[in-house]
Parts: sequence; structure tokens; C-alpha cells
Amino acid sequence: MNRSIVDEFVHYCDVIFDRFGDRVSNWITHNEPWVVSWLGYGSGEHAPGYRDIPAFLKAAHHVLLSHGMVTKRFRERQLAGEIGITLNLNSSYAFDESASSKEVAVRWDGFLNRWFLDPVFKGQYPADLLDYYRQYTDFSFIKEGDLETMSAAIDFLGINYYSISYLTHQPGAWLEAGHEDEESS
Repeated sequence: MNRSIVDEFVHYCDVIFDRFGDRVSNWITHNEPWVVSWLGYGSGEHAPGYRDIPAFLKAAHHVLLSHGMVTKRFRERQLAGEIGITLNLNSSYAFDESASSKEVAVRWDGFLNRWFLDPVFKGQYPADLLDYYRQYTDFSFIKEGDLETMSAAIDFLGINYYSISYLTHQPGAWLEAGHEDEESS
């Protein structure tokens, strides 16, 4: 969560580049940043076990920032090979035709997919989620140049795709999203 972890991660990657750079040709900066940021800081299912939405947003930002900084370092060092990031992506659909379920499906897509894709490929966070998340944070952890750094050109995107989500409006749930399994549709 602390911004200093970004520099520590870059230092760690420098050590790894020194040690393995002559043998590795495909580098992944992070595998599934949603998992470490949401499950560790948002839902508390993984270590360190926080249940704190602002902490999730800050952790996600710093993971993506460290991705961009390491990608830039890789380029500066002119290492052979390619570098990218792997995201766990999910297709999100409204379970029914109600406007509220459709809205939740778009929000869920943003939470799981666009919050991580857009900074890397567009150099910005999704506007709809920035508006939604303002109820939790003022985004003071985003510094000038961060989004430009996050969008450093990558050579590939790894995709881990496990399932699709059917969503219904459920007041009181995270993102007001209720989940329905595939078999019930």
C-alpha cells in the first residue's frame, strides 16, 4: 500500500534482471494484480487481510505503477526479450434485462477488467469508476506522471480467463452486485 514499495519492486527486478537476464526471454511484471490488490486489501481473503476499499485502490495503483516502472527499466537496460503483464479478465453480463442489473454488469467489468486494462493501454482510469470510487477516496495517491508511466509500451498481454459473471443488482453488496452462476441462466 505504501508508495515506497514501488521503488523496492524496481530494485528487486534489477536484481532479477542481473541474475537471469541472459537466460529469460519473456518477462511478466505482475501476474493478476487484481488478486493481490483486491483479495489482499479490499475483500481481505488473502494476506495481508485488509477489508478497506481505499487501501485496495491505492494498492492497485501502486502495483500498476511498479509494472510501468519496471517496464521502463527493462527498456533502459536494453535487455533482450519481451516484457508484459498478465491480467485475470472476466466477461460480465447482466443476469436479467433490468437497467439496474445492466448497470452493475458494466461496473463489475470496470472493477475487474477496465481498472487494470485502461491504465496500461490508455494511460487513464475509466471515468465511470473514478466517479464511483470517489465515495471512498480522493485519489491523492495518484501523482503527476503516474498514468503515463503505467502505460509504458509492453510487448504482450497475458490473459488468465477463468469464468464469466452474471450479475444482478443487490443493494448493500460490493458494487451492488449479486452473482448468479452460469447454470441458473
